[in-house]
Amino acid sequence: MKQQLARPPHVCLRAAPATSVGQSVVDQQCRRVSHHLLKLSIEWHPRRLSELVDRLYKVVSLQMTDLRQSLYSHGNYTLAEPFTRFQMPHIAWQVKTSDEKESLQKSFLCLLTRFIYLQWRSQFF
Repeated sequence: MKQQLARPPHVCLRAAPATSVGQSVVDQQCRRVSHHLLKLSIEWHPRRLSELVDRLYKVVSLQMTDLRQSLYSHGNYTLAEPFTRFQMPHIAWQVKTSDEKESLQKSFLCLLTRFIYLQWRSQFF
């Protein structure tokens, strides 16, 4: 069974309703989780900027791996409803070349970025 942790709503299934209040709660939880992961990675001690950047890179790399796995229905997370058209069986993913995989991931991220921007814009304008 797939887990639903406090992750961005575009990666995991949304637990809160799609209202602006519910969405702000989800966004706030995502920020808290990201902040907590960063603190855990630096063991709650002050670090040099270069070390902090390295840790951030590792956290983001892990999130990109989670995202990639959700595209082919593996891992702990599933895509939310607006993005399920990018999901494919694992066998179909395996036969794709690395360029095709990268292209699919980039097109997903492009659509995701646009979706997030439009949601943000609708809150303020």
